[in-house]
Amino acid sequence: MRIRALRSTLAALAVLAPLALVATSRAAAPAAVPVPAVVSVPAAASVPAVVSVPAAAAAAPAAARALAAAPREDAAAIRRRMVRVLLEETNRNRTAKRLGALTLSADLSAAAQAHAEDMLARDYFAHESPEGESSADRVARLAARAIVLSVRENILKTEGHEDDEPDVRAIDFIDGWMDSPGHRENLLAGDVSQVGFGVASKRVKGRLIEYAVQVLGRTAGTWSGTPPAAVRVPDRLLARLTVPVEFFLEDTAHPKRRYKDPYDAALSWVGGMPLVVLTDAKGSVVELPRLDPGRYRLLGRIAHDDGYQALREIRVLGPFDQG
Repeated sequence: MRIRALRSTLAALAVLAPLALVATSRAAAPAAVPVPAVVSVPAAASVPAVVSVPAAAAAAPAAARALAAAPREDAAAIRRRMVRVLLEETNRNRTAKRLGALTLSADLSAAAQAHAEDMLARDYFAHESPEGESSADRVARLAARAIVLSVRENILKTEGHEDDEPDVRAIDFIDGWMDSPGHRENLLAGDVSQVGFGVASKRVKGRLIEYAVQVLGRTAGTWSGTPPAAVRVPDRLLARLTVPVEFFLEDTAHPKRRYKDPYDAALSWVGGMPLVVLTDAKGSVVELPRLDPGRYRLLGRIAHDDGYQALREIRVLGPFDQG
């Protein structure tokens, strides 16, 4: 009955606030002239909803009182227990749709846990932090050497559940996401292979406030070292890719500037240019050509995919700039 009540609450909230919680919208692939296009990664259009569970009655059942008197697990143990159930329930839903099971990623888990704790500490509920940091930004910051693409994120906040076991709360999180079209699309995405979870909670006047975050993605490889924030061009980035990846350098300061295609001199691009990637048995080299000084954004996608994802900001230094 309680799970049905949670679903009813989500359905009622959906009337007021759509639950299309796509974390990072991937931009359409930039087009070569004569079909010019500005490469951009638009912000996710999503309005999260808070799930509120009515407070328990003042007279707790005898079983609940006995549970409260029992030794409590520490927060880390509870989180590990919930993550195990979250992974099991995620993969149960995916395999039921004949989709591949996801593996738990330490990189994605770090980003998910950091976001859950930040929302709890600063009392907000959104995919982007108050400073504008997105889920993909968090992955790039906390796993600087990983090349993670197709990043998606689900978030949920609950109030109540004081008497529920951690396993039950974890199952409710997945049920809530599966009952929402936007969350469900993320959870059942076919372009992801890893997942991470974050859970953070506190009690306020006896009520349990809890945030859950699920970050999904696909690790396409690793950089040989943490890419520098500032470079002098021409330069190169070394990587070991597990799948073919295409990179694009977006000129964020000059979205209408034209660039020559590095492979075909008859073509030009608007707002940036694709980068040459050379691959052999030792790894891959991403070439950074000669460019005007300024700020650029490195984008990436699985080869021939529909859209790019922002990976990191790169500053190209001028002859008199300090590195």
